Amino acid sequence: AIVMLENIVRHIEHGMRPYEAALKGAREIGFTIISITFSLIAVFIPVLLMGGIVGRVFREFAVTISVAIVVSGFVSLTLTPMLCARVLKAHDPEKKEHFILRWFERMFAAWLRAYEWALDWVLAKKALMLIITLATLGGTIYLYMIVPKGFFPQEDTGFLIGVTEAATDTSFDAMTVRQKALVDILKSDPAVDYINSTVGSGGPNPTANYGRLFIGLKPQSERDGAAKVIGRLRQKATQIPGMQAFFQSIQNLNIGGRISKSQYQYVLQSGDTESLYRLAPEMREKIAKIPGLLTIVPELVRPVHPLKDFIALQKLEKNLREQKPHIVHTHSSKAGLLGRLAAKRAGVPIIVHTIHGPSFGNFQNGLSNFIFRAAERRAATATDHFI
Repeated sequence: AIVMLENIVRHIEHGMRPYEAALKGAREIGFTIISITFSLIAVFIPVLLMGGIVGRVFREFAVTISVAIVVSGFVSLTLTPMLCARVLKAHDPEKKEHFILRWFERMFAAWLRAYEWALDWVLAKKALMLIITLATLGGTIYLYMIVPKGFFPQEDTGFLIGVTEAATDTSFDAMTVRQKALVDILKSDPAVDYINSTVGSGGPNPTANYGRLFIGLKPQSERDGAAKVIGRLRQKATQIPGMQAFFQSIQNLNIGGRISKSQYQYVLQSGDTESLYRLAPEMREKIAKIPGLLTIVPELVRPVHPLKDFIALQKLEKNLREQKPHIVHTHSSKAGLLGRLAAKRAGVPIIVHTIHGPSFGNFQNGLSNFIFRAAERRAATATDHFI
């Protein structure tokens, strides 16, 4: 539209009437406007067709700019010439201009003189300008190296989301008690304004041993940054035994629609289920070695196999009859319960001791991951047996 307007004004200043100048100017510059429009659209076509996550981010941008260019080209060829013919007046060199126009002209003339002076000075100091150019290039490279980088910058929206997880055999009542205790501890933080807590299966919680926390923070002027607040809440959450808590800041721009315990997700797929169960822990160990990662949370859960569990229970019962241990060590509360059942069926009085390792609550202690190795693994002594 600016190109069209300038061409029409040029004809008016040469003495043509506005109507004639609009017709002639539009006729002269029309093809140029069409060429500019299609050239600009062609620039954004690759962005529009770009695949992957980056393409998804910039697709709306490319569509918006392309549509705006098309509308601008249409207005330039239709509305702009019509308004020039109706609004612009014939040029009268003897007529005194309005004081606002004279003020703008003086301002533009001052800018032009300042630019002319600066250009003359720069051309006279060629060596100095070359040094400044090289220093600017070096500074740009240095800043690129030290500036923090990331896929999406982390926003401090003032809202946090937390995922809590207990052992897979935790009852709803026990989970509720732990969740309430965690909420009371988190409310003591000076940055927390309010907390919404949910427990039990349904909605975003896959099973009953999961819970959700929606945490609203106070205004930024009254608290620390979201990263520091999350660090404090993570430390406070460790005071609740038998429960893990994961916190992250809610972002305005998210990739993927799946709510998880962490900001980034790595999906491992395989057609061989047993290989997947075998390689998933190895993958977790390798990912944990990457510097900068704080928490690695696997979510692989073995499916329930009632028949296999029943067979394993029978083997455990037989093994308990043969070994007759006094103490049974387990790595799962569910395994401990079934160990007591097997001991009762076998008529062997035992003490069941459940051991929760560092990965308590993770997929190693999943609801369906019943590992009963009593039949295969002999105890070191008659008083020690592992399930």
